[in-house]
Amino acid sequence: MNTKTVIIGFLLFSITTITSFLLIDYMTDINDGIVVIIALAVGFLIEYLYRKKTI
Repeated sequence: MNTKTVIIGFLLFSITTITSFLLIDYMTDINDGIVVIIALAVGFLIEYLYRKKTI
């Protein structure tokens, strides 16, 4: 795995996690802890799909 793939995966994870947290927190009225767990799951899923596609 080269450096470019790692950096792109990290950026995808970071941006997706922050964006999904903000959107879910704004759209719903559930506890912040649950929103964080959902946002992390979405971030990991996006990074997993990206790495699966690149490998």
